[in-house]
Amino acid sequence: MEINRNKVDISKFDNDQYMSYRTFMHLFKNSSRQMFMLIVNEMRYDASEKLSQVRDAIYQTFGEYNTNFLLFQPTDYGVTISLVSPNESDAVGMISDTGEIEWEGTKRRLQEVWPNIKYIIVDDYPAVGKSFLGQLSKLAAIGKGHTNDHGSAQDPFGGINVLLIGNPRLYTVFPEEREQESLIKPTSPTDTPLQKLGRELYERFTAVTIIRRFGEPIH
Repeated sequence: MEINRNKVDISKFDNDQYMSYRTFMHLFKNSSRQMFMLIVNEMRYDASEKLSQVRDAIYQTFGEYNTNFLLFQPTDYGVTISLVSPNESDAVGMISDTGEIEWEGTKRRLQEVWPNIKYIIVDDYPAVGKSFLGQLSKLAAIGKGHTNDHGSAQDPFGGINVLLIGNPRLYTVFPEEREQESLIKPTSPTDTPLQKLGRELYERFTAVTIIRRFGEPIH
């Protein structure tokens, strides 16, 4: 997976971009609190481009602070995992869109990298569902050695900071058999325990910024 290493000129951000980046930096520097941040964009191509610029600026910040992070990206075949360092990105493996580890190699590599991870980014997050978020929290908690609650709402993601990025309107409709997986759907009596956990965790993401198609310039 390629990471844009080009220098991002934050001075050229519009107001939406700047507020998103400034909110991230505030949470990033306030390390005493676990980060649960959501950056969303309007369903427009140019808004998506602006979101990409903010995402690249965040990657750039991680590089400047020598911070490794795990990047999860949904694909047609599952969710790819990359370990991103200031100088390179390294494929860790792939898990299913419900967060299940289906390859022994992925399990081994995750066990190796979890101890040094402080940040998780889920790119294009609306493509994954409640079960994925719940299972990811469990995997992170176990990887961090937090074995009591296993990623429950009392021990979300083993203390790792989490950033969700994407456009929630792109995946408002799941296939009928997975319709209740959508993160935007409230918990229902038919939800599995993992789906309930995923929705409960999603509700923790109260630091939300929106990048619009026509953001105001910074004055």
